[in-house]
This record gives sequence, structure tokens and C-alpha cells, in this order.
Amino acid sequence: MKNSLLLLLPLLSACVAYLPVKTEKPILVLDRQDNTVLSYHHSYALLIGQQNYNNGWSSLNAVHDEMDTVETVLQEQGFMVEKHLDVESSQLENTYSKFIEKYGFQSHNRLLFFFSGHGYSRSNGKKGYLVPTDAPLPSQKGFLKKILSMHKIQDLAQKIKAKHALFLFDSCFSGTLFQDKSAFTELPAYITKSTALQTRQFITAGRAQEKVPAHSVFTPAFVNALRYKRGDLNGDGYVTGLELGLYLAHVVPQHSPRQHPQYGKIKDYDDAYGDFVFVLDKKNSISSPVKVVRTPIIIPHTKEEVKHLTLAIAQVTQVTQVTEDSRDEKKREEEEEKEERQRKEIARIKAQE
Repeated sequence: MKNSLLLLLPLLSACVAYLPVKTEKPILVLDRQDNTVLSYHHSYALLIGQQNYNNGWSSLNAVHDEMDTVETVLQEQGFMVEKHLDVESSQLENTYSKFIEKYGFQSHNRLLFFFSGHGYSRSNGKKGYLVPTDAPLPSQKGFLKKILSMHKIQDLAQKIKAKHALFLFDSCFSGTLFQDKSAFTELPAYITKSTALQTRQFITAGRAQEKVPAHSVFTPAFVNALRYKRGDLNGDGYVTGLELGLYLAHVVPQHSPRQHPQYGKIKDYDDAYGDFVFVLDKKNSISSPVKVVRTPIIIPHTKEEVKHLTLAIAQVTQVTQVTEDSRDEKKREEEEEKEERQRKEIARIKAQE
């Protein structure tokens, strides 16, 4: 019996080795005429959650739980997720590099990077950095040796061969690396052939010198943008990188007034024309489609912009009030006419008596 099993083992091994490998179904992105303009063969996400800082920086006690939620929503989107928690300086850059080496050189891959933790800016906001958990405070010796420069992130992004890569940072620092679109923009267009062009997109939770709250607003807003379709601003069943940036720039300050997310594309001609795409589950989505309103959406940042927006809202409110007053006046006139008809009918009946 033992001899028979020994003879069968090589055959069993051969059978296992040559079994067909199960492949992922490509994710297709269609235009409004149902033509395929883009296909993602594989989707990979790198999550880095920095919660337990140990060298002077305040800990961010909700980050690990938030990363679990982000992991779940990305898995629902078809991503294979690689998650790293409390990464120290010796491994932070290496974590990005290894992920790109594994998944960044296939053109039909879709890559997403999500960092949640402290950020830092210097040189009047011209230089931004990610802070590892073992970094000392900026005033202490060795700080600059520990932090990871956004310029290095840019260098890594430019090495990627996959057409679409999206970098999200639940941190506040300078957005000078990319073409910032956070001040204002028109409602994003529908999916077109240009969507499939190469892109490296960046979204940060705030500007230089702004502080991220211990309990993030940016991360839950990101989750809601996908899970409940709130980021689908034109109601076409997709959330693009541009739509996501616009949505976060609009929503986050409503709940955290001192935060103003930035979004844009890398300052590289060849990497600035496509758009990252999330394909929504139309059957299982909880929220209803967002009504399309083809008007410019302005996100106020300066006092002057806030003033203009406040006046605009006041004007809309005034017009609405005038409309409501007009409706009330018309209703009163109709009631008076009805009462007058009733009085005349009563008078007519009495005259006949």
C-alpha cells in the first residue's frame, strides 16, 4: 500500500501543478454608448495606517479601525489589499517600493495607495513629508532623516508602468507636487476615450500647516463616496479620481472647517490626462443616483470666496422665499374666490325662497 502511494505522489503533484489557474475577471469601463474604453485586469491597494506614534508625535487612535473599513470597501471594489500598520522609518519607503515592484509594471493593473498618519510641511509649505511612527518631533535631532519626502513618492509614482495609479493621503501637507484643482472646477465629464490615458492622481486631506483630527473626516468620506455612491457626481455609475477629489474637497470642510483637501494630477505631461475609475455596483448600492446638475461647483477657501458664496446662497434663498410668497398669495386668492362663489350661491338660493 505504501509503495502504491509513493508511486501515485508524483502523478498527484503533476496534476496539481498543471491545474488551470483561476483568473480574475477584468473590470470593464464603458462609455455612454456601451463601448469599452478601459479594462483593469487586476486591482491592487496598499494601505499604510500610522496609529501608535512613539517618539513625541500624538497617537491617532482611530486609524487602525479606519484602515479596516477602507480595506473592506476596496475589497468590495475588487482590490487585493496589502495592509501595513505602524510602519517605522526603516521600512516606510521600502513598503512603497516593494509594492510597486510587485504590481506596478503591468500596464493593465489598477493601483491605489492610501496613507493615514501625520504629515509635515516646511519651507513655507513647498516641501511635504510623511511621518513614520518612530520619527521625533521636528524640533529634535534626526527628524529629517526619518521622514519620507513627497518628492520620493513622486519618483516612485513615475516609475510605475500601470496606466492608472491613485495616491490618497489622510494627512495635511503641501500639494506643490501636483496640479492642484481644489479651488474650483466644473462637474466632471462622463467616461470618454481620454479616461483610459495614463494618470498619476493625488488627493490629500488638507493643506500645509492644517491639522488632521484624531478621528478622521477624510477617510469616512472616502468610504461613503464609494459604498453609498456619493462620489458619483454625474450619476453615470462610476466614481473617477476627479470626482472623488471634488467630492472630498466639498464634503470634508463641512465637518472639519479647518481642513481643505487638495487633489490633482502629477506635473508630468505623459501622466496627466487619464482618470482613475471605480466601478460602482449598481444592483447592491444603497444610495440612489445623484441628480446631474451641469453648473460649476465652487469650493470656497478664502474669505472673499466665502463672502461671494454666502451672497449667492442668500440670493437663492431670497428667490425661493419670493417664490413661496407668490404661491401663498395665489392660494389666498383662490380661497377668496371660492368663498365669494359660495356667498353668491347662498344669496341666489335665499332669493328663490
